[in-house]
Amino acid sequence: MSDELLPYYEKELAYLRQSGAEFARVHPKIAGRLRISGDVVEDPHVSRLLEGVAYLNARIQYRLEDDFSELSDALLDQLYPHYLRPIPSMAVVQFRAAKDLDGPLHVARHSRLESDVFQNKVCRFSTGYDLDLLPVEVTKASLKERPFIAPGSQTVQGASAVIHVRLEGFAPEIDLGQLPLDKIRFFLRGQSQYAYSLYELLMNHCVQIVASKGADDVNPMFLHSSCLQPVGFAEEEALIPTPPQSFPGYRLLTEYMVFPEKFLFVDLTGLGERLNEKFGPNLDLYFYLNKSHAELERNLEASNFALGCTPIINLFKHRAEPIDIEHDQYSYPIIPDARFPDNYEVYSIDRVQGLTGDGKKKEYKPFYGLSHFDIGRETQLFWHAQRYPKIGGELGNEPGSELEISLVDLNYAPANLSDETLTVDVMCFNRNTPEKLPFGGGQPRFTCLDVGVSLRGIDSLTHLTPTVRPPLRDGARWRLVSHLTLNYLSLDSPEAIDVLKEILALYDFQDSAASRAIIAAVVNVQTRPMTAPITIGGKTTVCRGVEIEVTFDDNLMSGNSTFLFASILERFFAMYCSINAFTRLIARIKGRQDILKKWPPRIGSQPLI
Repeated sequence: MSDELLPYYEKELAYLRQSGAEFARVHPKIAGRLRISGDVVEDPHVSRLLEGVAYLNARIQYRLEDDFSELSDALLDQLYPHYLRPIPSMAVVQFRAAKDLDGPLHVARHSRLESDVFQNKVCRFSTGYDLDLLPVEVTKASLKERPFIAPGSQTVQGASAVIHVRLEGFAPEIDLGQLPLDKIRFFLRGQSQYAYSLYELLMNHCVQIVASKGADDVNPMFLHSSCLQPVGFAEEEALIPTPPQSFPGYRLLTEYMVFPEKFLFVDLTGLGERLNEKFGPNLDLYFYLNKSHAELERNLEASNFALGCTPIINLFKHRAEPIDIEHDQYSYPIIPDARFPDNYEVYSIDRVQGLTGDGKKKEYKPFYGLSHFDIGRETQLFWHAQRYPKIGGELGNEPGSELEISLVDLNYAPANLSDETLTVDVMCFNRNTPEKLPFGGGQPRFTCLDVGVSLRGIDSLTHLTPTVRPPLRDGARWRLVSHLTLNYLSLDSPEAIDVLKEILALYDFQDSAASRAIIAAVVNVQTRPMTAPITIGGKTTVCRGVEIEVTFDDNLMSGNSTFLFASILERFFAMYCSINAFTRLIARIKGRQDILKKWPPRIGSQPLI
C-alpha cells in the first residue's frame, strides 16, 4: 500500500481526538464517558473506533483530492500515452553463432528471449533490431597516428590517423566474397569514455574508408565516409513502443536519457556489391580519420567492435487472468499472473474482450479512443484503465504500479453487467526482476525462442537497466501543463534555450546528477531563418528552414558524449519541425573556435495537418 494515505490518516485521527475532547468538555453528561483528551484516549475500545473512523475518512479525503490527478492522468494518457508508462529494463546482447555456421542466419526484430530461472522467476525480452549472423568475427583492431603504412594511405587526403579492423571467417575455407556483406553492423562496446570517443571518431572524423585483402593489397576498395551510418534513430529501430499519436521525438529523448548505449551502433554499407566471389577468408577495413585519440591508441582492441549485437527490452505479450464482472463492483485490478504477482507488471492494454454466460463474445474499445462512431448501439460500452502506484516485492518495499480496468458507457457511468468474464491481452514486463539478474561471468544467460538452430550463446554486454517509473498522480500535473504549454512555444524564439531545457527536463525521469548535468551542458541556443534549394522528383525548388546553433559545455558532459547528445538533438529538431520546412544544426563547444559538427539540412517530419 502506498504511504500517500498516511498523512491523511494522521490528520483525521488528530482531528477526531481534539474535536472529541472539546465535545466531551462542552457536553460532559452526553460524552464525558468517552474519556477523550487531546493527547490520550483512555478507553481502548473508543481508541480503536476512532482509528477505524480516521482510516475511512482518510480514504475519502484522499479520493476527493485525487480526482484532479485522475483528470490529469486521463489527459496525459490520451495526449501523451507514452508518458505514464514505466520504462522497462534494457540491455545490449550479443548472439554468438555456432562455429559450424557457413551462411547467414537472420534474427528478426521482436524475436523473443528468455533468461535462465532466477529465484524461481523467468524474465522475457524482445530484440530491438533486425540481425544477420554471419560466420565472421573481429580478430584485430587498432588506432595509429601518422606515420603509418596502410592500403591507400598515399592517396587519402587529410588523414592524420587510421583505425584498422580485421574480419576473419570462422574457418579458412570460408570466402567472405560469398557472404552478404552489404551491411556490417558494429556495436562499439567497452568503457563508456572509450566507446563514446570511438563513436565520435567514426561518425564525425572519418574522411575515407578502405577495404582490402590485407596490408599489401595493391587494389584496395575505396568507400566514401558516408558509407558509415548511425543506427537507432529510425522509427523501425525504436526500442520503446509508442502509440501512433505520440510524438516520436519524445521517444528518442527518452531512450537516450535512459539507455544511451542503444545508439552506439554503426553500419558499414556499400561493401557487399564490390566484393568478388574469390575474395578470401580475411577482410581488412581502414577508417582514415582527421583526428586521433591518445587513450584509444593505447587501449583499442578487437573486443571494442562487437558483431551480432542488438538491444533488447523487457517487454512481451501476455494474457492476463480472467476478470469476472460483478454488478456491485466498479473497477477490477488487472492481474497478469496470479502465481507470480511480483514478477509481472502491465505496460499497456492491447485488447479487451468479454464473454457472456451464453458464450457470446464482445470486444470493448478504449473510452478515450476513436471508436465512438456507432454510438447508437444499445450495448455501446468502453473500457477505461487507471494506473496506481503499488508497493510490493518480497520485502514489501519495491516500487511498482497496478492497472485497474472498468467498463463505462458514453456518459462515463459504470456499466451494469453481470455473468460476464473479461479477457485482457496486455503488454507486460517483469517489474523489478531484470535488474536483479547477476551480471558477469557469462551471466545472465538467455535463450532465443525464435531461432531454430543452435547458438554458442547469447551474452549480455551491458548491465540491465533498472525499471524507470515516470511520476504519477500529483507528480504528473506540472508535466501535463508543461507539455501543453510547449505546444504553443517555438524553438525559433528568444526563449529557445528555456524551451529546449524544459523539454529535456520533462524526459529526465531518473533525475540523477548525471542527467541534470547533461541538461545543464546546453548553455546557448541561437536560431536563424534560412532558405536552401531542394530537389524533389528531379526538380529544384527553394525551401524555407531554420538554422539552429547549440553551444555545449563539454566539461559538464563527463562520462557522456557531447557528439552523441548533439546527434540526438539534430534528429529531434527535424521531428519537431513542420513537414514543409527543414532544420540544420550547428553544434559548438564552449570556449572553442571550431565547430563540433555542422549537419546537412534535414527536412521536417512534423505534419501541419
